[in-house]
Amino acid sequence: MGISKGAELALAAASYSEEINGVTALSPSSRVNMGIGPGISWVKASSWTFKGDELPYAYAKVPGWRAVLKSIRARELTFRFAYEEAYRNAGDESMIPIEKINGPVLVCGALEDSLWPSAQACDEIIDRLEKHPFKHPHKKLVYRYASHILLPFDTGYNKYFRVGRKYPGECRQTITDLRREIMDWLHM
Repeated sequence: MGISKGAELALAAASYSEEINGVTALSPSSRVNMGIGPGISWVKASSWTFKGDELPYAYAKVPGWRAVLKSIRARELTFRFAYEEAYRNAGDESMIPIEKINGPVLVCGALEDSLWPSAQACDEIIDRLEKHPFKHPHKKLVYRYASHILLPFDTGYNKYFRVGRKYPGECRQTITDLRREIMDWLHM
């Protein structure tokens, strides 16, 4: 199980290791992404390696000041534009080979995710699984009232995102729904 970069890692690791027999990915990416450097910066290197080799990754040269300026204007933390730019420039080789996962896959995203397009990633992941002979259960949950910090418990971070400030009750309901869905999925 992972969230955000941890979800990206969980999906990539499970795609390259038969020992991992299922993934629950919260606010995932469907691609291996550029690394994250100190402060608000991205590095021209893959986030992940396998047996010493970088995994192919999506990259965009985005100055940190641009992220700060966009976040101030949006009144919420936002890096989504950087990842969308990276995905436009990336080839298919940066896509995580999800179909190689040796077990069930649950992906959960947020339509209002301001950090990266997790709802779109969920669509791409499920589409990829359905286009390949994937024999394991898979499910997609996409929430309208959720931020990038999509967890089955309240972290207090929703207040840093516009959707959390505008729809606090609905976001709390999403947390309750997500917790139930994950528990049901884990007990299937």
